[in-house]
Amino acid sequence: IPVEMIDRVEIVRGPASALYGMNALGGVINIRTKNPVQDEKSVSVGYGSHEENKEKAYFSKSYGKTGISIGVLRHAAEGDFQNSAFEKYHFYGKLFHKFNQNTDLEFSLFYSDWNNEWRGGVTFKEWDAGKREPDQAAHMKEIHAEPTAVLVLNHRFNDQWKLTNHLFMRTIDNEWRDLMDLLSDDSTSNQIGNEIQVEFDHDFFYRNNKIIAGFLFDYGDLDFERKYSQYFQLPEKRGTKWASVEIARKVYSAYIQDIFQVTPDITFTTGVRYDYADYDVENKMDATRSGKNAVDHFSPKIGITYSPVKNLNIFTNIGVGFKPPSGGQIALYNDLKPEKATNYEI
Repeated sequence: IPVEMIDRVEIVRGPASALYGMNALGGVINIRTKNPVQDEKSVSVGYGSHEENKEKAYFSKSYGKTGISIGVLRHAAEGDFQNSAFEKYHFYGKLFHKFNQNTDLEFSLFYSDWNNEWRGGVTFKEWDAGKREPDQAAHMKEIHAEPTAVLVLNHRFNDQWKLTNHLFMRTIDNEWRDLMDLLSDDSTSNQIGNEIQVEFDHDFFYRNNKIIAGFLFDYGDLDFERKYSQYFQLPEKRGTKWASVEIARKVYSAYIQDIFQVTPDITFTTGVRYDYADYDVENKMDATRSGKNAVDHFSPKIGITYSPVKNLNIFTNIGVGFKPPSGGQIALYNDLKPEKATNYEI
């Protein structure tokens, strides 16, 4: 994301699954992008060693209650033996409209496309031409395309109640080619989901109390195929399938968190989240590894923060993290168990 589009970066350390779910096993980094409410333009070009070059452009403009921002980035390098060669393109766009003082809508579109190569003793072209070296290292190539779309609706009913609806879609196409190893991978995945969140900010026993609650549905499917590389030592194996799997995963999550200001200096936080993930695996190479499976988990969190003076916080918390296997992991190892972590921090 271009720096010009970033409004702020929020870092949550330690397991944060109680609020952010199964992708928050080790913590959370939230990158908040700006709403395009002012006019900005910028262009930059950079060049470095190994023919590394970076070009970037950014544009932002507002039209009354509507704003638009667009960022484009290209980053490439020829690389050497220790540094991989790559060419990456990134596009970022955001459309923002404020209906009134209480309601706004934002649509964000992200697209990433890259072609990476990890250098070895010889390149693909040299290998195809017959060049061989006894001490050659693996030479790998990855081709990746990833469009993502996000639609967010914010509505504040009054000073206490706020509603946020977050709809998201993503598609990933990835190709992996390995010159010296055994296998090449092709995968296509699709994801669509919606999260609805409610905030209730009120006084409780004359102290500020904020409750955040929400529900998430996330559907994803993966078509994964692994073949023997065209460079495999046995010619009769080249191009034949080693694995072919289709997976569908559904995730249902519900959570609630309470932030209670006990005194002006002491804040007490507690929360819990429930995640249920359902897998449907079709293994086209081995029917005995096909089937359905489900995992679930409660992720609680509790903590207290003491602020004796401005800019000084003393805190302690206990949090539980949870992360079920991804579709790609299940494709190859369908008996994997979820990762779990308990964090104690002072």
